Amino acid sequence: MALRQIRLLLLVLALGVALMPSAGASAPDGIYLSMGNSVAAGTQPAAPVTDTAYTDVLFRRTAADLGLAAHIDVSCPGEDSTELITGAGSYCFTPGASQLDAALAVIAANPGAVRLITIDIGANDVLGCTSEPDMNACVGAALPILGGNLAYILATLQAAAPGADIVGMNYYNPLMAYQLSPNPVEQGMAAASDGLVHALNTVTLESVYGAFGVPVADVERKFKTFNTAGAVYPRNLRFICKFTYMCEKSGSGLILSDWDPGEPGAQPDIHPTPRGHRKIAAAFSAVMEKAGIL
Repeated sequence: MALRQIRLLLLVLALGVALMPSAGASAPDGIYLSMGNSVAAGTQPAAPVTDTAYTDVLFRRTAADLGLAAHIDVSCPGEDSTELITGAGSYCFTPGASQLDAALAVIAANPGAVRLITIDIGANDVLGCTSEPDMNACVGAALPILGGNLAYILATLQAAAPGADIVGMNYYNPLMAYQLSPNPVEQGMAAASDGLVHALNTVTLESVYGAFGVPVADVERKFKTFNTAGAVYPRNLRFICKFTYMCEKSGSGLILSDWDPGEPGAQPDIHPTPRGHRKIAAAFSAVMEKAGIL
């Protein structure tokens, strides 16, 4: 409960409408509420929560245009869509006090003040499938659950904050970096990952967000996820190595990252670097401009 977003939540719940300016004041009075998993929390190697998340970048870039006075981040590293709703198994929350409950409390404590809600959820619903003997069967079972959970989350948020703009996102594919691995199992994971990401992004996330009229930041495209052009290394792999901790340059080639030299072997990490977070924030800005939010 010492995480940054929990401290901010407690502050908001304690102050309530004290975040709002007095009547007639011209100062910004809006709230940006961000939800999701480790990407929204800005997780870096050995740092579960940071201030370099795309959510922090997006707040700085949009606060003036949207009249935002505060950014409240209730996101939680490791969260999947079921944990977001129930709190059971969550790293940050508990049953009866889930991330969704926290978001609803912020909305209720600040009536009409929440103007923007961003959410990224779904990656952790399927990442565990990569260690299952039948990854396709696991993903096939997980995606309908994710779709139903996301529909419930969006319906709940739209009912609680009808005046807020909600923006979601799809995902890049960090698993493709394992094509650099000497391990045949990891190479097979990399080969199968394109289908997993397509099913997650297009079949599930974009379909559900679209059904609720929620714009989707096209992170998939920003990271060139399906762009395989390139003579030596495909462009999508080069982007993953440039904007995440999965892989990196070594001389004239690419290798799996070793961010912790004290540990044996490679130490790849799926999370975006600060540059990667800025690229994700750019995807949000672009779709918000297209949707007329900015």
